[in-house]
Amino acid sequence: SNIKIPEVPVVTAFSLTGANPDAKLLEEKTRTIEEGEKMMAEKDKLIQEKEVKIEQERKRTEQEKQKNGLLSKKLESTQEELMKTQIKYQKEIEKLEKENKELRKQLLLRGQQASATK
Repeated sequence: SNIKIPEVPVVTAFSLTGANPDAKLLEEKTRTIEEGEKMMAEKDKLIQEKEVKIEQERKRTEQEKQKNGLLSKKLESTQEELMKTQIKYQKEIEKLEKENKELRKQLLLRGQQASATK
C-alpha cells in the first residue's frame, strides 16, 4: 500500500520570465501595487500626525477657554469691588460735605453773634 505520487515541477510566473510578456506585466503590476501601498502608508502616517496636532490644538483651546473664564470671573469680581468702594467713598464725600456745610453755618452764626455783641 505504498502509492507513489509522481513529482510535478513547481512553475511560478517568475520562472517563466524569459520571453513571457505576462510575467513582465505581473512584475510591473506587483511593483505598482507595492508603490501604492507605500504611498497609502505614508498618507496614513500624515493623517495620524495631523490628528495628533488637531488634538493638541483642541486641548490648548480648551485650556485657553478655561483660563479666559477664570479671568472673566476675576475681572467681574474686581469691578464689583471697585463699584462698592466708589459708592463707599461717594457716601463719605457726601457726609463730609454735609458736615462742612454745618460747620460753615455754625461759623457764620458765631460771626454774627460776635458782631452783634460788639
